[in-house]
Amino acid sequence: DRNDVSEVLEFNGKFHIIQVVDKKPSHLPELKDVKEKVRKDFSSHLATLKAESAAEDYLAELKGGKDWKELAKERNLAPKTTDFFTRNDHNPQIGYAPDLQEAAFSLNENRSYADGVFETDKGVIVIRCEGRKGIDMAKYEEEKENYRMSLMRAKNQAIYADWLKELKGRAQIEIVQPVSAQ
Repeated sequence: DRNDVSEVLEFNGKFHIIQVVDKKPSHLPELKDVKEKVRKDFSSHLATLKAESAAEDYLAELKGGKDWKELAKERNLAPKTTDFFTRNDHNPQIGYAPDLQEAAFSLNENRSYADGVFETDKGVIVIRCEGRKGIDMAKYEEEKENYRMSLMRAKNQAIYADWLKELKGRAQIEIVQPVSAQ
């Protein structure tokens, strides 16, 4: 609806309210117009399926008792090791992979491998736990106040959003002149 207005959103330290000003109906383009893209996408899909199959075989051999380094050498692969990371870190070696990160935190010395393989924008990945590291209590004490303030801001924003929603529900809003973003 053209009159739809978002709640207050914070982005990069600035607050925004977004309103729908135009909508374009969805449509299916003619095959002749997208043929090359479809061909590339399908080829990429087939390559991903092949990579997934190879990665699943690789993982099965690891779970069967094969040594990580020996198997990588047999398959001419060069395993990569990441630095320690937290649940909220973005690791450029892995790419965007929330499922992978969640699985990584379920691994330990007794369970080195995840149940499956992971597809990311970097490819298909098999992960192994090489170690875990606890939190640095000194660093935690240094940053504790920042986290507390961040949570307070989030709580205040939620309260403000609820208050604004309630105000909008009772108000009669008239838009006199559209505001353009600069």
